[in-house]
Amino acid sequence: MPYIVNTYNGQQIAIVNDGTIDQTTDIKLIGKNYAGFGEILNENLVYLLENFAGSAEPPNAIAGQVWYDSANKVLKFYDGNKFRIAGGAETGSNAPSGLAKGDLWWETDGEQLYVYNGQDFILVGPVATGGEGVSQLTAVTIKDTLANDRTVLKVTIQDQVVSLIAKDEFTIDNSKNPITGFSVVKKGFNLASNATFPGIRYWGIAEDTDKLGGIPADQYILNAGSQSFSDIVRFNNDNGIFIGAGQDLHLHITNGDDVNITNEVGNVIKVNVNSGAGAQEIARFEDATFVPVANNTGSIGTLANKWQNIFAYDIILDQNGELEGNTRGLHTGNVVGNVTGDVAGNITATAGTSTLNNLTITGTITGSLVGTSTTAELVELDGGSGVPAVTTATANTIAGRDSNGDITANLFNGTATNSQALDGSVADTTQTPLTIAKRDTNGDVIARKFVGTATAAQFADLAEVYTSDEQYEPGTVVILGGEKEVTQSVSHFDHKVVGVVSTNPAYLMNSLSEGVPVALKGRVPCKVEGAVRKGDILVTGHQPGVAVALTEDSAIPNSLYVIGKSLENNENPAVKLVEILV
Repeated sequence: MPYIVNTYNGQQIAIVNDGTIDQTTDIKLIGKNYAGFGEILNENLVYLLENFAGSAEPPNAIAGQVWYDSANKVLKFYDGNKFRIAGGAETGSNAPSGLAKGDLWWETDGEQLYVYNGQDFILVGPVATGGEGVSQLTAVTIKDTLANDRTVLKVTIQDQVVSLIAKDEFTIDNSKNPITGFSVVKKGFNLASNATFPGIRYWGIAEDTDKLGGIPADQYILNAGSQSFSDIVRFNNDNGIFIGAGQDLHLHITNGDDVNITNEVGNVIKVNVNSGAGAQEIARFEDATFVPVANNTGSIGTLANKWQNIFAYDIILDQNGELEGNTRGLHTGNVVGNVTGDVAGNITATAGTSTLNNLTITGTITGSLVGTSTTAELVELDGGSGVPAVTTATANTIAGRDSNGDITANLFNGTATNSQALDGSVADTTQTPLTIAKRDTNGDVIARKFVGTATAAQFADLAEVYTSDEQYEPGTVVILGGEKEVTQSVSHFDHKVVGVVSTNPAYLMNSLSEGVPVALKGRVPCKVEGAVRKGDILVTGHQPGVAVALTEDSAIPNSLYVIGKSLENNENPAVKLVEILV
């Protein structure tokens, strides 16, 4: 008796006779008493399990059958006429037929997505076809540098972001979501940087604008026509302003409050006044000189309005001019007329007779002196007779300088303010025996041994020079080891630690040896990694030449491991210099 096979809704699809198989559908229908039915039954189960996977669609599909399209890696179902994609979009260069309303199609040539409305395909996007890039306005969320989410509208043209529209101001975290041409985003409409897109700007015509940057339109400055202002005009920038077609005049501020009037092109600055007949030049600054408009014109100050002081390096007077009042300093040239008042300095008279009252000479008198001297520093009178100066050590004579400029005497009485030799010994900067110790060009005194008591030192630590395999910088922690006597530490808790390379030792032993000065006692800057508190014990760390502080729960170490103790608090976790007590 044959099997009558129906679908779920009762439609007959096949009659399978005994001992046969039916291939009306894509699975084989087995008749009664068919030999080998087990293999066929198992294959049918596999077909259902894999959803008839293959690159070609099943040839005998019935409505509702599912097929896995392995070529496109999508799951499809048979609607009674054709296989349609079960999820995602249909793909292809031509519009597919037989789709239902709401189905999607990805057009592969133009790389655009369409949706079917039951009659036509409507473009979803992007607007530009493939090869032209994406052009669209999208709302996106980006991270700022404070890890906050910021929502903006992003304007993209041919894959390039040209503008961002934001509600708040923030800085983009370019390590997480970089956008080329943007860093700081302002409130409102932002264009990409000119460096990314040269020439990018706002274009168009504004019919009218009430304000710009909060400034009313009637306060704008135009670049044409005559301008006038009814209020104060301020330039709140030290760069100032330029005036002139060639930007000749520059008014600006330097050093915070120094006012500068600069001629940027020429070398003349004119001073003009209106004397009733229009602007008239009265003086000018030219070639670093202040000069009148014409020779022998104008004045500086008046008899009624005097300048209190005039400071100048040289004052050169025309021979016809007059000098009135008190003067100080060196006068070079002819003096015609009387000199009244105190004269301090050199006076050279080439002609004429000068009468000077209460004259104090501190320099040298050159020439013949005629008259009577009641007192003199360099002349000793003996019964009214002048005693001549001699270069020998003769008794009761005035000591005169010899041809070398030296004065010879048996004994000098008085105060010496400067001396070249003492007891026949000449000052020397070396360690020569029987010489006076003299400071060298650095101000240092060099000697083999100092005998006496040192009461103070400028610096804070006692150090000794040890040979080292490298020239380590101050603050480096060193240990015994390496090719020479010391090398920088390289491991934690090293018992071979010696000390710290000194910055400015107060006392340096073996100072003439080659190597590095190692602080053995006192206070010295030391390289420390990690947070440290005042009083913390310091030992060698993992970083070369760097110390670390022991934690509170650490056991008190043997003194062989201790570098010193911290003299300050410092929470900086990085390597830094910390003042310690060795």
